Amino acid sequence: MVYLQTRIPSVIHRDIKPANILIDEAGNVYLVDFGFAHVGEGEVGVSSVVKGTLGFMPPEQLFNRQLTDASDLYGLGMSLICLLTGTKSDQIGDLVDISYRVSFKHLVPKLNMQWVNWLEKMVEPRLKDRFPSAVAALKAIPAAPIRPPEAQFSQTTVEFKAKRAGELLIQSVTITNPIPETMLEGKWEVEAHPHDPPGEIYRWVEVEPEAFSDNHVECQIDIDTRRLMMGKVYQRRLLLHANTLAKTYAVNLRVQTARVPIQSSLISYTQLCLLGIFSFVFSWFISYLVLIVGTIAETSKFRGFGGVVGGAIGFECAAWLLRSSSWYSAATASTLLAVLLGSTVLVQVFSGMITAIAGTAATFGVGVGIFGGAIAGIVIGLVLEKQLLQKNAKQLIVASSLLMSIYGASLGLGVIIGFTNAFTLLLSTVSGLVLVVLFIHLQLQRANTVFSSRKTGRHLIKP
Repeated sequence: MVYLQTRIPSVIHRDIKPANILIDEAGNVYLVDFGFAHVGEGEVGVSSVVKGTLGFMPPEQLFNRQLTDASDLYGLGMSLICLLTGTKSDQIGDLVDISYRVSFKHLVPKLNMQWVNWLEKMVEPRLKDRFPSAVAALKAIPAAPIRPPEAQFSQTTVEFKAKRAGELLIQSVTITNPIPETMLEGKWEVEAHPHDPPGEIYRWVEVEPEAFSDNHVECQIDIDTRRLMMGKVYQRRLLLHANTLAKTYAVNLRVQTARVPIQSSLISYTQLCLLGIFSFVFSWFISYLVLIVGTIAETSKFRGFGGVVGGAIGFECAAWLLRSSSWYSAATASTLLAVLLGSTVLVQVFSGMITAIAGTAATFGVGVGIFGGAIAGIVIGLVLEKQLLQKNAKQLIVASSLLMSIYGASLGLGVIIGFTNAFTLLLSTVSGLVLVVLFIHLQLQRANTVFSSRKTGRHLIKP
């Protein structure tokens, strides 16, 4: 076309369409069929108005207006649109609206916008809006490839979960460009959020590299939780501005900060409850065994006294076994229970409640007490050690476990001998009250921790 338009006078083909463009096996392109060609610019004759192919003729040719070098550009642009969209020549009119404007952009979603703009200028209905000549159109051909690069993400939603306060969280997103002979370029931006500090005062979300020019890049996302509120979920968006058709891509971030450390979590309420239930059932069972032996009612107090003595011995035996296994905290707890029962024995002896020992009944009570004390001491020790493996509050765990064991045992004993007994009533009441005070204290500590965290959170970044 440049050759034809640089002749003197110039040659206007007037019928450029796919059927008149031939390509040989070597890839050489030929423009053929000059039967409608017009030499020189100017108006065409009335008899030749219909010469040409509808859909490929510019509006000025249809209406017998003056033809210029830009007239053939219309036919070439329509031919290229046919090839790009796969539209047959006899169906090209489907792309032209009533104002002779060509709508083809929706049929080439992956075509580089620079090429779309170039083609749109080639087929502008108004002559003055087109390129003035083939030389001008050739100079304006985009340097970019026909298809722009694409950005494919390894993930578009990235989740972070902090395990401790002020933790630095890191994850990566891989971006690839599958389009050959193109180069993906992009720059990251953290989308503005009303709760984030303005500008560069405190950037808690960062991406490395911030800008890149590569077809396979791994971008590292850093989350700094030092200025974030604890126990909250933050949702932000990263925007990637790229040289693709989409222009901008969004990556969603979901950040779960560490929970506020609560003091009450230092003990396991579930294990304490199970320990209390065990103490209740086991105490009831042992007391029942002690009291059903013999038939002489007068020996009942001796059976109970023997059970207490045996229990103290059994707890000390359990303490010895636990200490030999290097479970010193559990052994200490079992020793404390042995001392408690031993003190009870001394109180009964020195107060004159026990003046003589009935041999058979007391001996059986001692035996059952030793068995029960040893089993109970080992179970309590195992629960203690399990809690100590998971927690750090040694004194709190030992105290709460002992209190729960005593409370459960006193309830089991009270079911057998009745809660009117002064010793049972005193034991269950004191241990129960101390447990209630302990739990209330832990809840107050928790509330104070939460309040302090919320007070500090006023100066932190909100979700």
